Amino acid sequence: MYRDLVWAFGLPIAGLLMMRFGFGFNGLYGQDGHIYYQFASDLIEQFPHRPDSLNYSVPPFYPLLGSILGGIIRHVGLAMQLISTLALGGVMYITGLMIRRFGFMERKEVLPYLILTMILSPYMFRGAMVVMTDMLTAFFSISTFWFYVLYREKESRKYWAGIVVMGLMAFFTRYAVAPLLILPCADALRISLRRKSYGNVLIATGIMGVGLGFYFWLKGSETPEFVGHFLWDIWSPLNWFKSRFSGFDGASDYTMINLISVFYHFFHPAYFFLGIPLVVMSYRSVQKKKEYQVMLAAIILYSLFVAGLNFQNKRYLILSFPLVLILTAEGYQWFVRKIPAKWHIAIYGLLVVIQLGLCTYVFRSFYEYNQIEQRVAIMVKKQPPTTLYTFELNPSLESYGAEHQVINLYHEPITTFSQGELLLVNPSKWEFQWKDRNPMINWVYAQENFEVELLGRDESGWELYRLGERKE
Repeated sequence: MYRDLVWAFGLPIAGLLMMRFGFGFNGLYGQDGHIYYQFASDLIEQFPHRPDSLNYSVPPFYPLLGSILGGIIRHVGLAMQLISTLALGGVMYITGLMIRRFGFMERKEVLPYLILTMILSPYMFRGAMVVMTDMLTAFFSISTFWFYVLYREKESRKYWAGIVVMGLMAFFTRYAVAPLLILPCADALRISLRRKSYGNVLIATGIMGVGLGFYFWLKGSETPEFVGHFLWDIWSPLNWFKSRFSGFDGASDYTMINLISVFYHFFHPAYFFLGIPLVVMSYRSVQKKKEYQVMLAAIILYSLFVAGLNFQNKRYLILSFPLVLILTAEGYQWFVRKIPAKWHIAIYGLLVVIQLGLCTYVFRSFYEYNQIEQRVAIMVKKQPPTTLYTFELNPSLESYGAEHQVINLYHEPITTFSQGELLLVNPSKWEFQWKDRNPMINWVYAQENFEVELLGRDESGWELYRLGERKE
């Protein structure tokens, strides 16, 4: 057990040390990451008083943990990155417990399997390095399934409570995890009602009541935001068969239709390229165990939910990927035992090299965008504080200390530009994705109605302009 814990947490922590202190990757990437970081920072600033005016439309649990750990170590960004890293260790450890519990793989085979397929899975490694809810939600989700497995075996109330607590924390870390957890929670409830364990219902009601009470206290909202979450507005079964979309994130054109892309974690190199053969080899295990059938059905249900969104994002599949690895464990074992023992080390080493190469390839774009955000923030901070119009980089400018009043070009057409104000734009990137949408409309309007002075240009295409006199 001790050895498993050391490997499960030691490898992700070593990766974090390398990425943060070796390559300067601070984990902040994209709008969501910066919003979570700012949420946690605001919680620390208002502690120990009740949070006031925290208008964030994101689940509160990850920022709350980040604020607690950040207050202890005096560094919010590092704390939130560390939570993601430790969460990967927890996911790996519990996934290993479940694989051994089902008896399809010996203990000595589990660790090499999970190092290859989880630690060195490009999107899992990436998820452990960034400020984002993916890995923490995955930890709570796989913990929910773990307690579900134990509850089916022993029907103990402590395992029932574990299902409720872990499921609730997963939900308050990311609302969209609900479709993944419906089936195990429903089956556990069925077992309780069949056994007339009405005390379990009271336990669940009490835990959920406490959780919701704390949620309302923290968020200070009368209507739970997950009731009107934007995902419900953009979801449609018609999206299952589409690969081109025009939605809140602009125009997008993908290679595969959604119904195929949501199963990427079975075969895509961004996860593990040998997934499909292992699934085929593991078919017998799915037939044997009720728990396996529930896990497979949960993966399918969650995938159908994700396929109904009007965009594609591979990181959404992180939540169900540990279940995929449990389902493919028997196939991996069969594969290993068919290979002559003298070839084991050579083949495993080759697979490790391939996975390392894929990790490097996938992570490069995230690292480069992180560096772009930092460079552009430095460029902006060189200008005296004034009103600045931009889109996409709004949250990152605040995270990196820009004191400008930032106005988003996304929400509506703007005709109230004034001389001396700044515009931060990326025309080469926006001309397709945001054609005939507010970011591009507003940039074109500013060019047509004002003299514009170029103040700086980043190699990524971001350009900083100052508005001059209005054109006649």
